[in-house]
Amino acid sequence: MKISIFKIKILLARWILKVPFIPVYLVFCIDLLAVIFSMVLSFLFLKSVDQEYFKIYDSLSWSFLMFFSLAGMMLWKRTFRGIVRFTDILEIINYILVFTLSIVLFLVFELVVFLFGLAVNFPSSYILLVHISSFVSILLFKIIIKESFSKIQLKKYKTNKVLIFGAGHSGMMVFHLLRRELNSVDKIFGFFDDDPTKRGKLLLGKKIYFGETILEPLLLEKDITELIVGVRKITNKRKKELFDICYRNKIKLKFLPSFNWVGQEALEVKDLRNINLEELLGRDPIELDQKHLLNNFEGKVVLVTGAGGSIGSELCRQISCYGVSKLILLDMAESALYDILQELNRKNLSFCIEPVLADIKNKKLVQEIFDKYRPNFVFHAAAYKHVPLMESYPKLAIETNILGSQNVADAAVLFGAEKFILISTDKAVNPTNVMGATKRMAELYTQSRFYSSSFPTTTQFITTRFGNVLGSNGSVIPLFLNQIESGGPVTVTHKDIERYFMTIPEASKLVMEAGSMGQGGEIYVFDMGESVKIYDLAEKMISLSGKVVNKDIFIELTGLRSGEKLFEELVGIREKFKPTHHPKIYIVQSFPYDYSKILSVLERLQVGLSDGIAEEELIVLIKSVIPEFKSSYSRFAILDN
Repeated sequence: MKISIFKIKILLARWILKVPFIPVYLVFCIDLLAVIFSMVLSFLFLKSVDQEYFKIYDSLSWSFLMFFSLAGMMLWKRTFRGIVRFTDILEIINYILVFTLSIVLFLVFELVVFLFGLAVNFPSSYILLVHISSFVSILLFKIIIKESFSKIQLKKYKTNKVLIFGAGHSGMMVFHLLRRELNSVDKIFGFFDDDPTKRGKLLLGKKIYFGETILEPLLLEKDITELIVGVRKITNKRKKELFDICYRNKIKLKFLPSFNWVGQEALEVKDLRNINLEELLGRDPIELDQKHLLNNFEGKVVLVTGAGGSIGSELCRQISCYGVSKLILLDMAESALYDILQELNRKNLSFCIEPVLADIKNKKLVQEIFDKYRPNFVFHAAAYKHVPLMESYPKLAIETNILGSQNVADAAVLFGAEKFILISTDKAVNPTNVMGATKRMAELYTQSRFYSSSFPTTTQFITTRFGNVLGSNGSVIPLFLNQIESGGPVTVTHKDIERYFMTIPEASKLVMEAGSMGQGGEIYVFDMGESVKIYDLAEKMISLSGKVVNKDIFIELTGLRSGEKLFEELVGIREKFKPTHHPKIYIVQSFPYDYSKILSVLERLQVGLSDGIAEEELIVLIKSVIPEFKSSYSRFAILDN
């Protein structure tokens, strides 16, 4: 039965790939055999050149000396310990050192013979030729083995055509990584760099490409299947641009790992990562130098309401770094409160942490807590935040977000708190839902309370306002992740819906900064960059999971929910931005409402809740104070007519 040449090659390749790593003693023996082979070859070569050359020398004795010299040097430098198929420059340097030292040893011997006039004939040509040919033989053996395995691997697997983004130190690290890894099946096409001075140059034998508009055409023209970003200092905006290019053209995109530095030898292909969600927003994290906060918070008693929530718990983590004397964690959810308490206790902090299980709707209890702890700073994060749910349960939103906030604010004034920081939301701007309207009412109450001339106070009331928070409870990101994990569909309310996003640490830093710089009455907002289309975000999250949109996992449009609007805003109709000392932080200039009028409405809301009046009447009361509150896709929209 005849077997084709092709089949024989396949069988041979499979057999070679199954060969285990060569034992170290065998590598050592092969190296010594290469030395013996070189001796024989050198002897025959010199004999052919000059028949009389070896008559005056004892060639066998000198061969033994060289053999034991090189064997000893190899044992000393442990050259045989390396894996042949992974031979790298460091191992070659080791061999260079071995042969150089051996030659030097013989040269020293020759010098001693010359100085003392000893009757010893020294075969310089033979010794030099043996060393050089031995080194070349060993090197060729290792290169042949390494390249053979690489070629077999490339034929066994489908080859990827890789372009490395970044022609610097990190880019070279990626290049060596792909060449070194046994299971790497990558054909490195070249480098691309944003630095125009590198245009057209070569790096490691590969061309460096440059051009602001050339990248996408280059990827398509050269059939690139994967782009690996070998740059550490690169903006999130540029990362998002690269992701969008690769996403459009179905090209894999990988980045160096997020940690600050990794040695070339420590890096592995599996360490290369996908883009993360923060980078996908296309905005660099907002950095704040907050060393000055130590002076503000050191030795203070700080109370955080909603301490178990996403923002509240992060606030507790950050506040714990600034030497407060006592941190009070207030929440009505026992499990969430317990979790943040245990987390902080594990840090072995030097100050006292007091967990308080309480509901801010209970005015008497809130005042008892303030009377007991007398906080200097109050961070008010407790609130109902889910838009559709609050449309269904508006009384709960009014009780907690408005009257609960009033209870905490009044207690802060009554017991002499220095600052009260309200955590608000962009949904309070031109609200279209009950949740946003109740948060706007809380803003109006605290701001008017500070500016009231009839009821003066030393407590400084400050408001912080920001958009959606990545990873927070109720955020769209955890929802999408769960839906993708369960196989879909991923639900999006509208194809054109857009939202602003920021990370939990960023949001908490804004609150901390506001607590430090605010003098009272201000509303602080972040410059959060461009808003993000939720549909696009869903598509990209599915792609990052390794799935194909609307093939492996479908996106389902469910329609706008009750109270939801397409676009969020950061400033209201009668508001405008005012810059601060930080280019990414603004103060919203607005006209404070009359405190007496706001207080009167809050009293009527309280009476209405106690008397059990209809939800519609309560909403009408709120709309009377906030004329820009126009209900969207809600049963309360009829009240706007």
